[in-house]
Amino acid sequence: MKTSYIAFPIVPDAMEKREKSLLYSLYTCIQENGHESHFGVQELADIARLSRVQLNRKLSQLLGCSANDLIMRYRFYVAKQLLCESDMSVKEIAAKCGFRRHSAFCRSFAKEFRCSPSHYRSTYQTDYSNKPLNWKIPLDKEDINLLLKLASEKTWLHNLLSIVLSDISDKQYCIDQLTLEVGVSVATLTRKTKELFEVTPQRFIRDIRIQYACELLSENTGTIAEIAYKAGFFDPAHFCRCFKTTLGYCPSDYRPFTTIGSIAELRNTLMNQNGK
Repeated sequence: MKTSYIAFPIVPDAMEKREKSLLYSLYTCIQENGHESHFGVQELADIARLSRVQLNRKLSQLLGCSANDLIMRYRFYVAKQLLCESDMSVKEIAAKCGFRRHSAFCRSFAKEFRCSPSHYRSTYQTDYSNKPLNWKIPLDKEDINLLLKLASEKTWLHNLLSIVLSDISDKQYCIDQLTLEVGVSVATLTRKTKELFEVTPQRFIRDIRIQYACELLSENTGTIAEIAYKAGFFDPAHFCRCFKTTLGYCPSDYRPFTTIGSIAELRNTLMNQNGK
């Protein structure tokens, strides 16, 4: 592993004020545009009002690197942060850092750091093994608050919950269509839900429906059949089977916890965050 990698940005203290100003403007430009795959040396030179040759010569004098090296330094700096601090896939990180192809990102990363992005993540990523939410239906109020907190930290989870809860009683989800709406691939969504909740996306959605059914049962809002349809199950028999599989007893035998969490409150909070 290289140890000479320098974080971005760098402005030596001994540098002249005019040169510092130039570097700061270049850094700002790279930070604002470095995530774009079309952004390169020419675009940076145009903004600096220098030719490519002049820009490279100036950076070589000031930092001992080329303009392309500086752009790549920033992209690797962001990539390292995302690998260590996020649950994004390597492919998603590559795109986020301005690489057109996942394979090109992996090759460049391995050349720079002498290890793959996945190996780097496994070595340095923050330990998420102590999960704050023990996924077990029914969820209580504290669990719902923790789920909301996770949704505020993870865009994919926020999107998933918003989509499912926006029309929980009517919509049945094809996993391929759902992942398009969430904005991730099927494989990525499956990996993320398993890592966070130890269940598949399909099971996660089913559990959310059962949680909502528990809420309706606790409020005595209708018959078992009516509650099944309100919670998004296509028939009461299927609902009863799923309910018993999850909780160990039939809906008619359900006795609510005094602190059962509210899916309605979770939905309202997410919708307010979405500006609805």
